[in-house]
Amino acid sequence: MPHIFKTVWLALATLGQLISPITLSTTWADDKIMVRAGESAVVVRTPQAITDEKANLGSVTKIVQGTVPTTTNVVIYVPPPGVNEVEDTVKYIVGGQTVTVQIAVKPAAPVLTDPQLYEASFKALFALLILAVLVENGLALLFRWRPFLDYFDTRTVNALVAFTFSLLFVWLFEVDIVASLINTYSGSKHPLHWSSMLLTAAIIAGGSAGVNRVFQSLGFRVVSSQQPPTPKPPPTEAWIAVTLVRERAVGSVTVLLGQPGHATVAGAISGVTPGRSWWRYFVRDKGRFPQTGGFSVTPGGTYEVLLHGTDRAGNPLVSKTWGPYELAPGALVDIELSA
Repeated sequence: MPHIFKTVWLALATLGQLISPITLSTTWADDKIMVRAGESAVVVRTPQAITDEKANLGSVTKIVQGTVPTTTNVVIYVPPPGVNEVEDTVKYIVGGQTVTVQIAVKPAAPVLTDPQLYEASFKALFALLILAVLVENGLALLFRWRPFLDYFDTRTVNALVAFTFSLLFVWLFEVDIVASLINTYSGSKHPLHWSSMLLTAAIIAGGSAGVNRVFQSLGFRVVSSQQPPTPKPPPTEAWIAVTLVRERAVGSVTVLLGQPGHATVAGAISGVTPGRSWWRYFVRDKGRFPQTGGFSVTPGGTYEVLLHGTDRAGNPLVSKTWGPYELAPGALVDIELSA
């Protein structure tokens, strides 16, 4: 049995030696090599002899590494001096075949210490800030419109509207700040692309505050020392919210809230909740009091909640009473009551 394994191993090794030149030759198909101006690039590296190597515009150098029989022939391409961007070709003969390789010479990438890099970055970011301010103030008219506030949930819809408008804006006017920044940093000339335009639109939709954070992260502006916004609800308050599950109640339902036995009117619920559909994220919840957030109460006290309404025949309806419970500071209580 060991003799069989040895025979198979020798056969595979011999086959590998026969196939390897063919595999190398298949990699010599026409291809394009990118090289930066002022740098050099390896065109080919092979154990076979190479002759008649030459470039159309630049220059080539052949280097023989190692000693016989393990020599390696390397062809190195050097772009023409003083040229930043050009298309070139390199030709050489190997194994009796002429191989042509396409060379793309690209401008040298800027270094991080180049002052022009920061100047170009600041100009691009400043343009981004101007666009964000214009879009933010232009959409403020819609976002403050009373019918818009009454019907839509601004926490969800505002961001969607701002992003949609920003995306339409950058597409119509071919504004791609992200692509211009990438070209500045890489020294390339990438065209407009949908991915970078999406990112540009998202940054613009974030408003001036979002762009200001970009300036702060890059060191163009000093980080604000202001305290972060107060969490909601703040530690000095507690919030209570009530969702009405309509069974027999019609019309407006009164929300009573307060100390046990002394609950007073806190508000009213005139509509119905959107339910579990995806649409509930975009419209205000008319079956909830308040429609967003919570009703502020003083923590530490004992509270109860109940609903008063009428059915179609005008008969009074009273829901079950929630509580009495003592609310901790910063509590957010969301209740469902049927009526």
